Order: sequence, then C-alpha cells, then structure tokens
Amino acid sequence: MKLTAQLAGLLAATAGVAHLVLAAPQAAAATLAPGITCDGFACRNDTDDTYRVRSQVLCDAAGVSAVPRQTVMVDTHVPPRDTARISVACPVVSTPPTPPEVRPGPLVGTMATGVVHLSAEVDNGPRPDSGSGGA
Repeated sequence: MKLTAQLAGLLAATAGVAHLVLAAPQAAAATLAPGITCDGFACRNDTDDTYRVRSQVLCDAAGVSAVPRQTVMVDTHVPPRDTARISVACPVVSTPPTPPEVRPGPLVGTMATGVVHLSAEVDNGPRPDSGSGGA
C-alpha cells in the first residue's frame, strides 16, 4: 500500500511538471526591426526596403560529441515584401586525435543545428559581387 501511495505521488508530480512544460509559451519569432521577423532559418520582410540580416549559425557534427560546436556568421539579404532562407555552409572539421596518434582524427562534416539572429539593417545598395567571375 505504501508503494502505491509513493507511485501515485510520483505520477502526480510528473503530471505537474509535464503540465508546466506543455503550458510554457512557445518561442516567438524574433523581430529585428519594424517589419522584419525571423523564425528559425527564414526571415520575412514586410517593408519596401531590402534588409541585410546578420545571423550566427550553430554547426554541430552529428553523432560526434568530441567535436566542439562551430559558429558561422551569415549575412542574408531579404528583398522587400518577401521571405529569404538563411543559407550556410557549415565547416568540415577534424575529430580529436586518439592516443597514441598525434595527427588530427578523420574529417567530419557539420550541419546547421540552430541560429541566432543578431541584427537587421536597411541595405538598398547593390549586392556585393558573388565572385563567380564575369567580364
């Protein structure tokens, strides 16, 4: 009987915690400037100007906990009255050496796992050259 009472108390406590977690407000989209909102890897521009959104992307090596998290800074141009995806090329990194080796371990790719949007500024000037050649 004592075990049943303890189990009932544990279940009640668990239900209370679950209720708090489920009742917690969801993270709202970040508003970086009037008319500019970013949610995850997408930013929406509801203005008549082009904006440059500065974001910090977190890159992790899937399944390799020994590789430290990498961060990549990204600028994304969001056209007027449009939505733009935050695109990033996460780095390839070396895994730590395993003893007795002193060489770096094998290379592993990382992938974007999170993003923090830092700022948005009007940028109606010409876009920078992509470096893809041309006359």
